[in-house]
Amino acid sequence: MASVNADFDPTNEFGLIVVANENIRATQFESPDIGDQVWNQTCNCIEIYNGTHWVSFKNMKAQNGLYISDNKVKLGGILIEPTLITTSSTNTFAFAGLQESTNTEDQIVVMDKSTGVLRQKASSTLHQKKQVIIIASDGQLEFTTPLNITNSDKIDVFRNGVRINFVAINNTTIKLEQEAKCYQDDKVRIVQLY
Repeated sequence: MASVNADFDPTNEFGLIVVANENIRATQFESPDIGDQVWNQTCNCIEIYNGTHWVSFKNMKAQNGLYISDNKVKLGGILIEPTLITTSSTNTFAFAGLQESTNTEDQIVVMDKSTGVLRQKASSTLHQKKQVIIIASDGQLEFTTPLNITNSDKIDVFRNGVRINFVAINNTTIKLEQEAKCYQDDKVRIVQLY
């Protein structure tokens, strides 16, 4: 059987012409038609004429978070450069089927509010707390919190170990309920989550 190159007639035959380089390709296809194809031995690839120029289909490599298995490109490779996935209200990004974590030492995924870069953070840092212990004076009802008050639900107040109610009167001061008025040397502990 003769090589397709020996007597190829593109008007009535289908075949993949083998050319050594672009010069031979230009000689073989002086006026190429859209869809003409060659196997270029120099680039070791298939080239197809698109009506303007020859487009190369080289052996592709999967990288930057992708890999090839069974002639399929799959997600799961190593990132080799910063990667941005842009979403919108219509084109969202989600994970389905995630397992619930039961390990208290698991990390939490957080996003930098300026750059959107994902990072990990210890779950123990999710709710940090600051506390202050104050030795009260007789009749004292108002106390300064350890941090500015952004949410009074994140504050617990204890008088001599017993949790008591309060109201925030400004962003740094709480006032105990009247029935919880302190006696001299009562120990007031204010615990504030942030």
